[in-house]
Amino acid sequence: MNIKSGSILKRRLNYLTKYISRRFTRKNAIEVFGNDCDNINIVYVLNLDNQKKRWRSIQSEVKYQKIIGNRNLSHFTKRISAINGSNLNLDKFDSYEVKKQYSLEDYYKIDPDPRLLSILRFDNLKIDLTKQEIAIGLSHIQMWKKMVEEKKSYALFLEDDIFFEKDFANNLNQVWNELPKNPSKQKFDILYLSYEEVKSGMIKEEYSKNLVKPIGGIWWFSGYVLSLTGAQKLLDELPVRAPIDVWINFIFNKLDVFAIKRPIINQREDIESDNVYSILSMLNQAKKKYDKRKGRSPIFVLAENETISTLFGDILDMLGYSCCINRWGEFTQEVISAIDEGSPLLFDAHCGFDKLLLNHKKIKSTYPNTLFIIVKDTKGIIQNHSTNDYPFEQAFKSISDNHKNRTIILDIDEFNIWDELCHFLDCEIPSFPLPKNELLIKAKTVECLNLKDAILKPVQSKKYQNLDFDESPWIFPVDNMKLFKDRQYPAKNARMVGNQHKILEDDFSKLDQSIWIQLEDTFEGNLSLFTKENYSILDNNGCKFALREEKSGHRNYSSASILTKKKHHYGKFEVEMKPAKGNGIVSAFFLFRYNPWQEIDIEFLGDDTTKIMLNVYYNPGVEGITYNYGNKSAPIKIDLGFDASIEYHKYAIEWEPHEIRWYVDDTLIHVRRAWEPTPIPNLPMQFYLNIWAPDNKEFAGDLSNTKLPQSCFVKQVTLYSWSNRSVSISKVVQHTEAL
Repeated sequence: MNIKSGSILKRRLNYLTKYISRRFTRKNAIEVFGNDCDNINIVYVLNLDNQKKRWRSIQSEVKYQKIIGNRNLSHFTKRISAINGSNLNLDKFDSYEVKKQYSLEDYYKIDPDPRLLSILRFDNLKIDLTKQEIAIGLSHIQMWKKMVEEKKSYALFLEDDIFFEKDFANNLNQVWNELPKNPSKQKFDILYLSYEEVKSGMIKEEYSKNLVKPIGGIWWFSGYVLSLTGAQKLLDELPVRAPIDVWINFIFNKLDVFAIKRPIINQREDIESDNVYSILSMLNQAKKKYDKRKGRSPIFVLAENETISTLFGDILDMLGYSCCINRWGEFTQEVISAIDEGSPLLFDAHCGFDKLLLNHKKIKSTYPNTLFIIVKDTKGIIQNHSTNDYPFEQAFKSISDNHKNRTIILDIDEFNIWDELCHFLDCEIPSFPLPKNELLIKAKTVECLNLKDAILKPVQSKKYQNLDFDESPWIFPVDNMKLFKDRQYPAKNARMVGNQHKILEDDFSKLDQSIWIQLEDTFEGNLSLFTKENYSILDNNGCKFALREEKSGHRNYSSASILTKKKHHYGKFEVEMKPAKGNGIVSAFFLFRYNPWQEIDIEFLGDDTTKIMLNVYYNPGVEGITYNYGNKSAPIKIDLGFDASIEYHKYAIEWEPHEIRWYVDDTLIHVRRAWEPTPIPNLPMQFYLNIWAPDNKEFAGDLSNTKLPQSCFVKQVTLYSWSNRSVSISKVVQHTEAL
C-alpha cells in the first residue's frame, strides 16, 4: 500500500534531493548477483504496456547499479507485462488466485487502527478489492509462476515506480552475508528490501545487525527477493485474500521471512500511484465515527486491588473509553480468546484482568499500541477484602521493566487531578474535577458480589426486535454480542445475587405526598405538558393518568406524571397497570436520573400495545457530571402475546449491579448484563409513572389520528430495595466515607 502524503511539489523536491545525493556518492558493485544457486539469478520488473515512460525510467535505474565483472543490473532484468486493472472483467477473472473480498477484521489484525473499532463493533464488514488491487495481485502471481517455471534460485521482484537508495549495493552485500548459511536448504523464503510499517509499527524479532524477522505489520510489495522454495510456498497458499501486501502478513507464520532494518528500495515520490485502495473509504467512514475526545488505546490497567481496578474503570469510562471492568471474571474468557486468535479487542480499556497481565509480552506483541496503567496503593488506604490472589508485584515489575515508554505508574493516594493521566493517554482533560472519593464509594458498593453463588433463573423466550440505538462511547452494538461466544452464563439465564426487601406498597387509595411528587413541567420531544389535573384517584383504588387535547403553555396537549421523592439504588420495581391504546401515546414506568443521565425503562407504545419496549441509558460519572448522550439509547421491543391495554397485568424491573431483569406477570422475559449493550446503570435514580405524547410520529404513531382523552391506569406499585448478601450498601458507604 503506497498512500503518499504531502503536496506533489514537496514530494518531487524530496526525490530530487535524494537523486542528487546519490550522484555524489561513491558507487560500489553488487556482489550477490550471478547464475549459481547461492546468488540472485534474475530481476523481474512489473510494467504496464501503456507505461513506456516508466519502463525507460526503471531501465535507467537498474543500469545505474554496477555488478561485479563490468556489468550492471540491467543484464539480469526481465520485464513482465503487468495486468491492467482498468481492463479487468471482475466476472471472469480466476478467483482461485485472488478473492474479490477480504474482511475488515483480518485487515485490523495487520493494521490495528483504533478508528476501525468504531466500525468493527458494529460488524465485521467485507471489503471489495478494487480492480487495481486485483490486477496487482494477479501480476505478482504471474511473476512467481515465471520464476518457478524458469527454476531460478533467487529472484528480485520490482514494481516500475521504485528508486534505489544511495547505499543499496553496500547494504545488500552485507545483508546477504548475514542470512542463514545452511547447505541443505535455501537461505529464506522472502526478504523485504522495501516496505512501510503500519502506523502502530511492525511486530518483529531481532535477528542480526541489519536484519529482523517480521511477524506482521508491514505494507508495500514493490521490492523483495524470493527463493525458489518461497515462490512455490506462495503459490501453494493461493488464493490471495486481500490486497497482496496485506495478505502476505496473514501467512508470515508459514514462511521464513526476513526484512532489512532500513529499506534500501523506496517508491519514487515524484510519480503518482495508479492504485486505488479499498481500505481508504472504510478509514474515511471510521474517521467520522471516531470519538475525538478519546485518546490512545488499547489500555490494560494493573491495580493493587479490586476496588482500585473498578475505580480506574470508572475513570476511563468518564474519559470516553469503552471500558470492560472485569469485576467478577465474566469477561476473562472472551479477552483470552481475542488475544489467542489475534482478533481485535472489542473494548478500548480493560480493568480487572491482572492475571492475564503476567503474559503482557503476548498482549503487547498482538496489540502493539497497548498502554499499561499501573496503580499502586503505597499507604494501604484502600482496605480490600477480596480473596483473589492478585499477582500484582510480579506483573508490576515485569511490565515496568519491559514497556517503560508505554507504561504509567500512579499512586492512588497522590492521584487527585486529571493532568498526568490525560497527558499519558493523549486525551482531553475533562472540565470537571476528578471525583476520586465519590468513585471509591461506587467501587465499594459492588466489590463483594460473588456470581458463582448466584441463583440461575431461566428467561422465557419471546419474539423480540432490536430498534435503532444511539452512537455513544458507552453503547456496544447488540449484533456484536455474538463475538462473545464463551460467556460463562448463557444469555437465556439470569443471575440473581442480592436480597430484595419490600419498602413500599401503594394501591393509590390516595396520593401520599410523603412518597410522591406530581410534575408540572415537560421535556424536549414531548408534545404535552404535565399537570396535576390529569392525575386522578379511582373509586375502587388505583389511579388514572390522562392525556388530553388542551392548550397548556407552549404545548397543545396536557398529560400526567408522578415520581418518588426518594432515589433508589438497585432493587425491584413492580407495577400492575393497563396502558393507553392509541396512536401517538406512550404509557410508561421507569427509573431516571440526570447529570449524568441514566435510565431503565418499560414503555408501551399506543400504536401497538401487544408489544412492550425495554430500554437502558447509561452515561458515566458521579452526581453532577453532565454526561447526557442520546435520545434512543439501546431499545428492544418484545412481543407480549396479548393486548396490554385490555386488562391489568403485572410488570417489573429488577436492577442489580451486574444485570437488569424484566418481568411480565412474574415471568422473566429479558435480561441484560454488562455491555449488553451498555454498562449497567450504577447511580441512584427516582421512580416515575407517566403518560405522554412523543413528537416523533415514527416512534408511536401520529397523535392527531387518536381520539382524546385517553388514559393509562395503575392499580398498584410495589418497590423493593436491594442488598448484597455479604454486605449492605449503607455499611459500605459509611466505611468508605470514613477513609
